[in-house]
Amino acid sequence: MNDAIGTPQLKTELLAGHRAFTAHSPEAASTFGSELIAPHRVALVQRDDPSFVAAANAMRLRDTTLAYLAYEAEVEIDSEPLETLYAANVTLSGEAVVWASGHRLRAGPGDVVVFNSTGSTKMRWSRGFSVLSVLFSRVALERHLARMTGASQIRRISFESMTAAGHVLHQGHAFVDFAQLGARTGPVLPVVTELERAIMTNLLLSQPHNMTGELLGVRPAAASVVDRALEVIHSCFAEPLSVSTIAERVGVGERALQSAFQKRFGRSPMTYLREVRLDRVRQLLLESASDVTVAEAASDCGFQHLGRFAAHYRAHFGELPSTTPRRT
Repeated sequence: MNDAIGTPQLKTELLAGHRAFTAHSPEAASTFGSELIAPHRVALVQRDDPSFVAAANAMRLRDTTLAYLAYEAEVEIDSEPLETLYAANVTLSGEAVVWASGHRLRAGPGDVVVFNSTGSTKMRWSRGFSVLSVLFSRVALERHLARMTGASQIRRISFESMTAAGHVLHQGHAFVDFAQLGARTGPVLPVVTELERAIMTNLLLSQPHNMTGELLGVRPAAASVVDRALEVIHSCFAEPLSVSTIAERVGVGERALQSAFQKRFGRSPMTYLREVRLDRVRQLLLESASDVTVAEAASDCGFQHLGRFAAHYRAHFGELPSTTPRRT
């Protein structure tokens, strides 16, 4: 598509012959990358770094898109919610620091990071970083899960966390194999359909999510408590919620609610609520111009103490809310 002289030598290059773009400035990389994946902004960590070159190979199949990206300079990437996609990133070289879904993670070669369709993301990619990104159509993945569970209703998937490989290293290998097979077959049916179903199944079985219990045939009694609490939190996060308030609306005791959240997420309901509020504030700041103040955004999302909010925001996203880039 967009190519130019000075293309970098991509490390462990995948999807060779399917060049999507080559960019020689962060602005160009932001434009091309946003068209390929989702709206995002690329910025140099070291301003005016002359080594900046970014390149991407990509292939769109039926319900998935395979994208191989390589950056020669150290960069920060602020991404808006994927909305219509889920994504799995496999680091091939270099290191990434990722803030998303209430987690901060370092990902090195072979590590897999899974992103939900909701919530903004911040990443810092080291010099010489390369990654395979497998983008799943949200509708297709949710329908595939419904078929696997026999559910009559399609529901949004919420992957619990990002995962550094280790025990799921085979998942990274599966994604790479998928990309190599996809490059050979191209978007040809029915072969590509079987490939996509296999990789969707791999993701849904390997990465814990809100319907893992149903998928594995586990009785969902405890999960239903959490699911009802999540509905309260996500729909009423701006209200002055407490553990007792949430428990009362869900119809369980406080101790049962605390236990269910610890079992599912490894954290308390109030910590989860704070992370939802933080994600929402960041989304508001990213989408708004400078006429919306940090204090207004924080207050609108349920924070009452600005000082504590700023400290939590920095710990959560790695930056102060005052430095979050705004829409121009």
